[in-house]
Amino acid sequence: MRRAWVHAALVLLLVVSATPALLGPGPTHRSIAVALVTPSPSPSASPTPAPPPSPTADPRPAPLSLDLAVGQMMAASFGGPNVTDGLRHLILDQKVGTVLIFSDNFTDAASLGRLTTELQAIGREAGLPAPLLVAVDEEG
Repeated sequence: MRRAWVHAALVLLLVVSATPALLGPGPTHRSIAVALVTPSPSPSASPTPAPPPSPTADPRPAPLSLDLAVGQMMAASFGGPNVTDGLRHLILDQKVGTVLIFSDNFTDAASLGRLTTELQAIGREAGLPAPLLVAVDEEG
């Protein structure tokens, strides 16, 4: 029985290895030479020179002073529905760039809108390089 399996495996191996020879040679690849033609300049009028590029503003913002950069990385919060003097001082004088608003700072969407508008106005008054980042942590 074992001899039959060995013979069957050998026959299968012979058939598989002979299949490419029975099918004939594979397709041949031919290379084709293509001539590239470069256009010759026409005898028309000489081309007009391109205008010089106009100076553009540098798209990168100016570097921040150390105090301003540190302030932009700081966050502050406050208690109650109104902006406190302490928060106003942090934004105007310390240039704090982020204000966290919690559920005790507003009662509804309208009061939240008024509060964020007031905070952004204080940020503009402070001369911050970007609008205040106002984050709301309203749970519930």
